[in-house]
Amino acid sequence: LEHYTAVLTKMTRASRTDSAAQLLGLQCLAPLFSDKNLESLEREKVTEVLETVSHLTKAVHRAVTSNMSNARVASLGLRICAHICGLEALQSTCEALIFKENIFDTAVEILRTHVNGNDVAVVRSSLCLLNTLLSRTSNSGIIKFQRIHQIGETLNNTIKQHIDDAPTVEWVLATSSYIGEQG
Repeated sequence: LEHYTAVLTKMTRASRTDSAAQLLGLQCLAPLFSDKNLESLEREKVTEVLETVSHLTKAVHRAVTSNMSNARVASLGLRICAHICGLEALQSTCEALIFKENIFDTAVEILRTHVNGNDVAVVRSSLCLLNTLLSRTSNSGIIKFQRIHQIGETLNNTIKQHIDDAPTVEWVLATSSYIGEQG
């Protein structure tokens, strides 16, 4: 816990545009969500404490929004946010990311920025986060997503660009299922 708190402190103190520092911080946080030796309940408790004490999601979201053009920072940051939003105990954090931090807009902007790029991981991370958020949010969250300007066109563009990449196509189709009439 102390290690992760120190990492978040360093990320917060680092310049928003210092991509190397933000990437290093995200790389240090990633094992919290990928360590197979860490029990899910323990992971959830540590994440909840980090969110309460050190504002985990704000630090990660800040790193992502400040470095949207950096595919590695964006990809890793969005995946961490997706893991956080997937935790049962942090449902309110998920809603706060949607309504206070406008993370839908962030994920879609990153998707638009990187859809034609060479790094499919950042595209998948955007779609992963969108799906995680959409599956856990209220109807008002889904409506907020549906009202994103040209979301249907963005998803259509993404599927066209990555038609030969089955996992990306699956993520796009899953995300598209939330568009509804508004989109």
